[in-house]
Amino acid sequence: MVTLRLEGLDGIPATVRWVAGDEAGLSFDWPLYAPLRDHIVALRGTVSAEEKPA
Repeated sequence: MVTLRLEGLDGIPATVRWVAGDEAGLSFDWPLYAPLRDHIVALRGTVSAEEKPA
């Protein structure tokens, strides 16, 4: 369990599903609404509903 903290927002609870090098896949406790998802993508990269292949 982790909490994603972005400046100016409340913490977003999630579970780490995979780790590969410096990347990690998170499963959020509830669906991200589109503006929040877009904000995360703008900060760091891709947000996907799929898990990273093994």
